[in-house]
Amino acid sequence: MSFYFNIATDKTVTADQILEALGRPEVSVDDNKMIFHIPGKSLRGACVYHSDEGYEVGVNAFTPKTDARLTRDVAAAIAWLTGASVVPEDSEDSFSPEYIADYGGEDWVAERFDEAYFLARRPDDAAEGGPLSVAGYKRTFAVTPDMFEQDAGSLEDAIRAVMQVGIDLQTLDDREDIFAASLMSFTPPAAPPQSTLRRMFGLSKPVSNVREPYTAFFIGPDVRTLTPYNETSDPFYVHLSVDQKAVFRLPADDFFAYAEAAGARAYGAQVYDITISQADHAKLMQQAEPA
Repeated sequence: MSFYFNIATDKTVTADQILEALGRPEVSVDDNKMIFHIPGKSLRGACVYHSDEGYEVGVNAFTPKTDARLTRDVAAAIAWLTGASVVPEDSEDSFSPEYIADYGGEDWVAERFDEAYFLARRPDDAAEGGPLSVAGYKRTFAVTPDMFEQDAGSLEDAIRAVMQVGIDLQTLDDREDIFAASLMSFTPPAAPPQSTLRRMFGLSKPVSNVREPYTAFFIGPDVRTLTPYNETSDPFYVHLSVDQKAVFRLPADDFFAYAEAAGARAYGAQVYDITISQADHAKLMQQAEPA
């Protein structure tokens, strides 16, 4: 679930203008996506969308209270800059920028946080399709029902703990010396045709020239790497290479099994902080196939 503030205006504003109007030096923005966030405190951030009608400022489900307050403040800042009013999605009335701070008060902020309970209480059968991805302001974080199981404490404590993992994931490569790997799409080349002689003597096997596209990321030996979450529906592989000349691909599930056995630090589901030794990298390459 999500919540949007709508601002009808024909004026445009820049990210820098919004930051200045906010007057909050701790706030940063992704200019490409117009996602405002507070490093170390935000998970999903406040998302700004521009259309012919004006602006929509949204806060998405499973987000800390910090992002709810920031979304409210960004909506008020845009309305103030454009001289427009704000229409919350659950109201037919429009409000002045000054009133939005009251409209989006702590009760409203608490309601945004409480939406996380719907995700945390997902029944097991709803999670059979795999982890549920949560688009962080910088990178995707994925959760599973077992992450909310608690031996002690409340479900709220568990939700806050899971959110904190996602928050930490957003800034890990800013705080520590780690290579954040990126997803890339690949289409393997078609298989070379079999020779006429081999076909005549029945030595060749039928080979399809169709090669299925897939998604992968590179990981090398002795390089501390933050692995990315696969948001696509394509088959997922890990590319293993020493010099990126001879590249081998390993099914991601096999890599995940190795990462778990190696005790790699997990950030949610299927995202790891891992360093592969030269010896283990060589063993994994032996299990892989040429890419």
